Amino acid sequence: MRSTVPKSDRKARRNRWIATVLYPLIALGAAIAIWAIVAAAIGVDLIVPSVGATMRALGKLLAQGSFYAAVGGTILRSAAAYAICFVAAICTAAAAARCKPIARLLAPIVAISRVVPTMSIILLAVLWFAPQVAPIPVACVVIYPMLHTSLHAAIVGVDPQLCEMARAYRVPMRTQIRRLYLPEMLPSVWTAVRSTLGLTLKLIIAAEVLAQTRAGMGLHMQLSKVYLDTAQLFAWTLVAVALGAALEGIAALCLRATQRRRYAD
Repeated sequence: MRSTVPKSDRKARRNRWIATVLYPLIALGAAIAIWAIVAAAIGVDLIVPSVGATMRALGKLLAQGSFYAAVGGTILRSAAAYAICFVAAICTAAAAARCKPIARLLAPIVAISRVVPTMSIILLAVLWFAPQVAPIPVACVVIYPMLHTSLHAAIVGVDPQLCEMARAYRVPMRTQIRRLYLPEMLPSVWTAVRSTLGLTLKLIIAAEVLAQTRAGMGLHMQLSKVYLDTAQLFAWTLVAVALGAALEGIAALCLRATQRRRYAD
């Protein structure tokens, strides 16, 4: 029986599958092949472990309860830091969009936060906070200005004519937020989230390394380096990459769903 799906739709689905599935698989396969070639050429697992040695190390990690405690601790710290940054950024971005003096007051703070060296923030956080808490302010200082800038741009990017019309007809603010601001802002918000989620995870892990945070992936990476277990260090790195990719993938799915719903409406 001949398919009733239009040819243009089939072509669009095929192109989407190629872009979202096939190309990433090809890139992943190429990266693994290059890794295997480099490891074979060097021939020293202490410098570059083979793919097989790394997979065996990963298998050992997966069999340990401390692995899941470390991954869970890092994810919880990342979630806490991101929640704090997002709430603070949406509040300050909304205030800056509504009031020019607040925008001018926040501008130098955001600019300074952007240029402060990350290593300085980590070292100060290690001095000022307990090891279990230190990674959170590190991520907050780096991620907050990025989120603030993106959210502020999303708010001021809402069509001013629609805003003026809503005010002219005295539409309640709650209705404006739900029916005007959110639909217009969500694509930009999800794009900002996608670009900062993985970075938050990386910052948390980097801070855990220097803070010697228990129940954290960073500490286990540091221990792997101390004991010269490069295969295990590579295994932890693969876990971090997988977590970051999963977070960005979830944000990308949310962005796609938001865009699909927006265009459907």
